[in-house]
Amino acid sequence: MKEKFKNLSIYKKLTVIVTLTTVFAMILSTIAILFWQEVTLTQFAVKELETTAEILGSNGSAALRFKVPRDAEKILSSLKAKNHIVEARFYDDKKVKFAEYSKNGPSHSISEFPLKEGHTFTFRRIVLVKHIYHDNDFIGIIQIVSDLENLYRHLIETIITAIFIILICSFLAIWLSFKFLREISNPISNLLNTAKEVSQGRDYSKRAQIFADDDLGKLTEGFNNMLHQIELRDEELQEAHRELEKRLSEQKKAEIKIEKGLQEKELLLKELKHRTKNNLQIIANLIKMQINQIDDEKYSRIFQENYNRIYSISIIEDKIFRSDDLTEIDADDYFKVIGKQILELSPSGLQSTKLNIETNGLMIDIEKSINCGLIVNELITNAIKYAFPQQKNGEIFIGLKKLNETRYEFLYQDNGIGFPKGFEIKNSNSMGLNLVTLLAEYNLDGTFELEPHQGAKFRITFE
Repeated sequence: MKEKFKNLSIYKKLTVIVTLTTVFAMILSTIAILFWQEVTLTQFAVKELETTAEILGSNGSAALRFKVPRDAEKILSSLKAKNHIVEARFYDDKKVKFAEYSKNGPSHSISEFPLKEGHTFTFRRIVLVKHIYHDNDFIGIIQIVSDLENLYRHLIETIITAIFIILICSFLAIWLSFKFLREISNPISNLLNTAKEVSQGRDYSKRAQIFADDDLGKLTEGFNNMLHQIELRDEELQEAHRELEKRLSEQKKAEIKIEKGLQEKELLLKELKHRTKNNLQIIANLIKMQINQIDDEKYSRIFQENYNRIYSISIIEDKIFRSDDLTEIDADDYFKVIGKQILELSPSGLQSTKLNIETNGLMIDIEKSINCGLIVNELITNAIKYAFPQQKNGEIFIGLKKLNETRYEFLYQDNGIGFPKGFEIKNSNSMGLNLVTLLAEYNLDGTFELEPHQGAKFRITFE
């Protein structure tokens, strides 16, 4: 029931509320009137019986004093004029029945009631008992029994009248609610329908009708003003949307143009890298051909070292050409390729030298990788030339790690014969070590240090 009421229209809700309120108020008023009528009629009936009892007691006092029952009965017979009094009795001072009156013949029902002064109500009767005094002497009792037919009849008439009034008032309330509640419901319904149309159609040009200059009228006016503001904002948004689409279209064209330019530059760069790689390989192959024609071991070794240097640079160019990333390469793979190439070209007794590379997958930018590759080339070449004079199986370790966000550490060590006591790099005539010093200090802006070790151990730190 509560859910049904919630789903009713505002007009039906107001009608139900007004009708129920009116009917409920009328019922409460009727109940209050009936209660008041009952109390009033009961008090009136009791007062009327008390007055009657006083008159009868006054008139019958002589008969009671002188013990004349016949006179007392004549006095009681005057009650025939009061149709509502059905029985009456006089009792003497001993509470013995003295005289009696009964409207419908002899009755013993009156004896059921006590002779205590006062009144008693039953469902159908009122019993009044009053003591009679003469010269302050108790001489007897008067007992009167009255039916309640008149009281009930009057109450029934009141109830019928009240029901009739309730029906008339309910009808009037419903009629008035139908007539006047539309003045409230119509503006609200119109406002609701307009809001529904705007919500469904997204048409903010619609306006709700203003019926009167009251609160609902002001609410409707405010709603229309809100629609006007939304309409203006919607037009602005549409204009901004069109402008944005235009800009996006222009930006898309610009992006396509930029992307096309980047692709062209990338192709050009790859072509340049490819040509550079090929040119380096051509130079390296030319040097290799010259090496095969040189009989002097000293000059052959010099050409071989230059070949290795050019080859280490060509490796970078080859990896850049094959990689999608033109800025960084994998240091581990790069150092392994350089070391393997140098060892393969070394004397037969040194080709079994074990090469350990540890970079933990570190990526290094192109500029630093070229210098690091040349350093690896020089240090391994130097080790092959001097570290293992008896061509014994040797071990070479090359490591690269990051100390912080910008600083790197390069470590080289082998288990060769090492350097003589008091050896200093700056006083060395080794072109390889001098080249490593130059690469570390000037190209990489770092430091190149020889550390004590059983073999050779170099540490380079750079940014």
